[in-house]
Amino acid sequence: MVFQKIDGIEVVLFGMYVQEYGSNSPEPNRRHAYLAYLDSIKYFRPDTDIKSATGEALRTFVYHEILIGYLEHCKRRGFVSCHIWACPSGKRQDYIFYHHPNTQKMPNAKKLQKWYGTMLQKAAEEHIVVGTTNIYDRYFLSSDEWKAKFSAACLPYFDGDYWPNALEDIIKDVQRERDEKERMAVPERALKYAAHQHSMRNASKENQIMKKFGFHIHQWKENLIVAQLQHACTRCREYILSGKVWVCRQCSKRKFQLCEKCYESEQNLGEWKHPSNCREKHSLTQIEVDIVHWDTEDGDETIRNTSVDHRPDFLDFCQSNYHQFDTIRRTKHSSMMILYILHHPEAPDFTNRSNGSITNDQTLIVQSKQIHHHQSLMECLLEHAAQCEDRTCNHMHCLKFKKIFHHCVNCKIRAAGGCQSCKKVWIILRHHASSCNDLDCRVPRCKDLREYVMKECKPKSC
Repeated sequence: MVFQKIDGIEVVLFGMYVQEYGSNSPEPNRRHAYLAYLDSIKYFRPDTDIKSATGEALRTFVYHEILIGYLEHCKRRGFVSCHIWACPSGKRQDYIFYHHPNTQKMPNAKKLQKWYGTMLQKAAEEHIVVGTTNIYDRYFLSSDEWKAKFSAACLPYFDGDYWPNALEDIIKDVQRERDEKERMAVPERALKYAAHQHSMRNASKENQIMKKFGFHIHQWKENLIVAQLQHACTRCREYILSGKVWVCRQCSKRKFQLCEKCYESEQNLGEWKHPSNCREKHSLTQIEVDIVHWDTEDGDETIRNTSVDHRPDFLDFCQSNYHQFDTIRRTKHSSMMILYILHHPEAPDFTNRSNGSITNDQTLIVQSKQIHHHQSLMECLLEHAAQCEDRTCNHMHCLKFKKIFHHCVNCKIRAAGGCQSCKKVWIILRHHASSCNDLDCRVPRCKDLREYVMKECKPKSC
């Protein structure tokens, strides 16, 4: 999660959930990362039309840098790719944060694809991403240069991703169609050739599934992005983790590169040339590959928190406790509660989810915490306004407090006469003075009030 201090309060602006399958994970998920969910709240400051050096909005620039930094982190740890499902949220649909602002616009599929594409282009310019493709071109698109046999077992299987659910539906449809055909077939002939055609039927079934699945994936391939963090062999489609790679500099439209094993096997054939459908033979350039870390562990301590570990749990936590983000006031309170559970994972929830109600004791606890937070906020604003000498201060409450100071100095009614504004200020000043230890404090009347409080605390002599 990303927080920004707005009006002296940490406000959550951005969050994402990822899945990482390290070097100890089984194939085909080994060394693959998956950007599962990404969500933001449109309270980024400054919210004006100020642009970055690249000409894009500051909000976009910051979020792009966060994702690029994460991709670089994965690359250094030894991950070979990061899969992204560019799926925009629907209207009134929440991915991570509950109840977005009504003024926040959600991008459509094309804009979201362009947003990810721009980010990956920046990552490629920084030599973090070595190539960008999609699931269809990576695993389904056949060519003369690719000689590896492909099956559904080659695809990384991520929890909640689009294609696993789609593949399961296709398998059910194909099985249903085959069952109907077998039911209509002649029983004698089916029994006669059952043993002989069993393996052939299984092979044809797999081909039928992959053909239908490939056609289905092709329609959504632009949404299923694969960011390649390491070089991949064009022949065997395996990622190159160490050794050497042979790259064709003449192929500009489509990258052609071979690992050591495939290059040596092709050289032993003698008649091999690249491209295979062209008379002219391209030369290959040898490049040394940086050795990838065999262990993908980052070494950081894993902190378990049942409220935020999984996206549905966090969304349910926000909904159950009414932590909404539709207004800046509610977002500040919700951010405060999120920070609390992040730093206190053992703390219980404030709501009683068994009957959806809040008990009286729990209500008092929440109210007391809110009052304490409000008083602390007022003290911070008071200290800022007392020390600030900038007439053009951007803090939205700084000028307001300075006007209150001016009113208290020139007021003729005073707090003793019943002025409500003066009474409120004296309460804040007295609360500040009771805990202030700064001998040179610049808050008005702080020294006098501190001495008065100390006199009150001294025991009276008999």
